[in-house]
Amino acid sequence: MDLSQPCCAAAVSAQVQFGHVHRRLVQRNLVAAAPGVDIIAAAPGGAYDVSSATSLAAAHVSGIAALMLERNPQLTAPQIRAVLTASTQKLKGEAGQDAGAGIADAAAALAAVKK
Repeated sequence: MDLSQPCCAAAVSAQVQFGHVHRRLVQRNLVAAAPGVDIIAAAPGGAYDVSSATSLAAAHVSGIAALMLERNPQLTAPQIRAVLTASTQKLKGEAGQDAGAGIADAAAALAAVKK
């Protein structure tokens, strides 16, 4: 799989409020936004903590990509990126500028992948 075109995800809250977006990284590589603000996640010592980070959003988008590959293991990285981008929930106005193609939509992405 060609991974020469890295992807990143913007972190977004349930109210479509964005966490810190690294503008230089985002301009070329942002594919979609995903939950990444005030997420309950595992913490050291077997505990849980509330965190906000683009890495949490990236895990969400990576999970969608994994489900797509489970459905069709022949998908290439460019095909995955194209489906992720095309299947997002589009945002209008200023919010859409920080969301890449929009909010990642797992159901729509999986529906777009043929077995």
